[in-house]
Amino acid sequence: MKPYALNIGWVVTFLLFNANAAFALPDCPKTDFPHNCFDKYLWDDGTKYVGDWQDATFNGQGTLSYSNGDRYVGEWRNGKKHGKGSYTYANGTKCFGEYQNDLLNGRARCTFADGEVLEGIWKNHKFTGK
Repeated sequence: MKPYALNIGWVVTFLLFNANAAFALPDCPKTDFPHNCFDKYLWDDGTKYVGDWQDATFNGQGTLSYSNGDRYVGEWRNGKKHGKGSYTYANGTKCFGEYQNDLLNGRARCTFADGEVLEGIWKNHKFTGK
């Protein structure tokens, strides 16, 4: 019985170490804009996106670092913030929560640079209450 258990252990170890490679999007071929792959893109103004692309737009998981110092890390759909994400503004304000069509929509928590915290329901990037 021990040889059987040893073989199962090797299979589990192999699968764990190769799980990320099996499910990751392939690297993008070098074209003007990436399609259905994982890549990074740097604009002339210094804005940088690293993440998943589909049909030449942000889709899936990714990080967009803006040239002004702002940064969004999270889910994208059709080039817009959509799903769970975290936005950090250059001034220190941080918002984590649910985004829909580029705006906070749903449960979110924002901690402002001055220490004020708003946590609860947001609608179209406006705090509506707890």
